Amino acid sequence: MRATIDSLRDMGFVVELDGDSVSWTWEGTGQPDPITAKPLLEELKGQKAAVLEFLRQEEIDSSDVVHIHSRLLDTDLWVVPDGWVGELDGPVYTDSEIRHLDKLNVTPDELRLIHAAKMAIDGELKWDCQF
Repeated sequence: MRATIDSLRDMGFVVELDGDSVSWTWEGTGQPDPITAKPLLEELKGQKAAVLEFLRQEEIDSSDVVHIHSRLLDTDLWVVPDGWVGELDGPVYTDSEIRHLDKLNVTPDELRLIHAAKMAIDGELKWDCQF
């Protein structure tokens, strides 16, 4: 997907998110070569979900990813923006998960249990229950 978007951008197209849609506009000089552009634009249309995911990820600045060593959990972990889908080496918590954990005001032992559960299910913590 990246190659298709990069090719269109190199030609002079602006490819970006527009809410839950993908928009592209020509900002190059002259007119785009339809023989080159048409198949690339058709590929974007046919892979909308992948294009949306790529563009959303592209919008998230990697400087928003924070690496932390938790002495309490005795592990390195990452805090990432909500919606972040990259791969990191170690446990990952979203901004929302951290905010909710803070609001719970749990004990260190409870936090260790929550962390162990998150690692066991390899998922995201949801907050529609009470402890």
